[in-house]
Amino acid sequence: MSLRFGANAQTYNEASDVQRCIALYLVQMLKGKMPERSKVYEIGAGTGHLTRQLILSPSHEVYYVNDVSQEMLDILSEELRKGDYRVNMQCADAETVEWPEGVNLIVSSSAVQWFSDPLNLVRRAAKELPEDGVLAFSTFLPGTYKELSHIGKGLDYPERSAWERVLAECGFEDVAINTEEQQVNFASVRDLLLSIKHSGVQGEGGGQTPYSVLMKLPLRLTYDVIYVVAKRKK
Repeated sequence: MSLRFGANAQTYNEASDVQRCIALYLVQMLKGKMPERSKVYEIGAGTGHLTRQLILSPSHEVYYVNDVSQEMLDILSEELRKGDYRVNMQCADAETVEWPEGVNLIVSSSAVQWFSDPLNLVRRAAKELPEDGVLAFSTFLPGTYKELSHIGKGLDYPERSAWERVLAECGFEDVAINTEEQQVNFASVRDLLLSIKHSGVQGEGGGQTPYSVLMKLPLRLTYDVIYVVAKRKK
């Protein structure tokens, strides 16, 4: 995964307008819900769509940024230095690495779908967060890339009901969940495929798809998004 994202680091910002919009919406949901003197751990920051928004919050005290790609982190670090923003960088797989101690706000935008078990984000956050700590994330639902499912390139993500169930099981309260469907249109199949490649998002399924099949694809991609903001019970 790190090689895939690293190879696309330079083009990710230009090709990820959907991810940028998703991050902005998540920030709006977080307004008024961030802990005072937040110690933030951001999982899968990429080039910083979410980071650049949350780093402006006067309530954050410490900010840890995680990503599996060093190339992505290098781009983000350079941008943050221009504004004299200070963050702690962690280049590692957040699914297996040790998380920073003492964080009270765990955030992630358009990243945990890459976990082998996306629902484990909630289980682990429940163990790491203190009472009244906040978990806020966005990720994708099964309808994402439905245009590619018939050629074996669809994406298999948890349903909304699975997220609701694990949040309840792990003792989260004040749970806010929103969903939306976004569609992106393209001028050609080539533009569609380049968008997938440059954003680092790849459908599952092996083998080469025949050119004749690719040429019959609809010139759009669907993103079925879920947003969650939840607080640990006292």
